[in-house]
Amino acid sequence: MCRKNGISVPVRPKLDAMNSELAKKRLYNVLVQKRITWLADLRNKAAHGEWTEFDKTDVERLIPQIRDFVTDFGTA
Repeated sequence: MCRKNGISVPVRPKLDAMNSELAKKRLYNVLVQKRITWLADLRNKAAHGEWTEFDKTDVERLIPQIRDFVTDFGTA
């Protein structure tokens, strides 16, 4: 999505930086940007075993939210 919209992607891209640039280009609004930040934070907590930082309901919301994003912005 970044490359397609003229945003350079470094060798080691950071989701937060790409998310910020996509929102700055108004490819999506601030609410979508915040949702992506939340999803990334949840993913990081799970990846690093921070089990007390989220619960089953958070995880159950994760996959549909990602699917919705791909559906809404997959061709952007």
